[in-house]
Amino acid sequence: MKCCKRCGIEVLGNREVCPLCNSVLHREEPENRERDTEEDSFPDIAAKHRVRRQIFWIATYVCVILEALFLFLNRLFSPGVRWSLITGVAAAYILSSLWQMLSRRKGHIVKIYFQAAAVFVLLAGIDYSLGFQGWSIRYGLPCVLLALAVIILVCMIVNFANWQNYLTMQIFMVLFSLGYLIYSVVGRGGNRILAWIVFGTYLTLWVMTMILGGRKAENEVRRKFHL
Repeated sequence: MKCCKRCGIEVLGNREVCPLCNSVLHREEPENRERDTEEDSFPDIAAKHRVRRQIFWIATYVCVILEALFLFLNRLFSPGVRWSLITGVAAAYILSSLWQMLSRRKGHIVKIYFQAAAVFVLLAGIDYSLGFQGWSIRYGLPCVLLALAVIILVCMIVNFANWQNYLTMQIFMVLFSLGYLIYSVVGRGGNRILAWIVFGTYLTLWVMTMILGGRKAENEVRRKFHL
């Protein structure tokens, strides 16, 4: 058993340096070893990573087998209706969500972005499989953006001590909703009413955050954008 005198922990395995502070580990004598090793030992991260990877690949195997079965049944009984595409998109969404949940290296803000994008891709896939009527862009995308605004607000309330971390996210979503508004006004594929609602929601959320945040919000914006 090796221990780090700087961190005061015991490290399992054949490591030569502490995984926390990179200090050289010292071999601990048996008579000086503490009894409660479960509380002080550094966890075996590699083993947990292997378990998470195995879970993901098992789920991938099951989804591939099921999708192959659904594709066969679709071709056999109802070739005119591409319902197997819906199950394929749903399986891809489930696997991507599972990968995000099992990944510990991604922050929750990145996961929120990824989940919102995955939901829209799922809706677009369903729309395409049914002949692409355009409802995924006219109604699906605005609903996803409004739900994302609610999630941002809830995260700011729950994580109130670090509310300023969501300012960059708000600015990005204001620009994105502005782009969707321009697309809806100029093009024919969007929904002008919902586009105005989405843009107004994000703009109001950002303005209220800047007003209530005061100088702390201004400093965070300057720090993020190097102003």
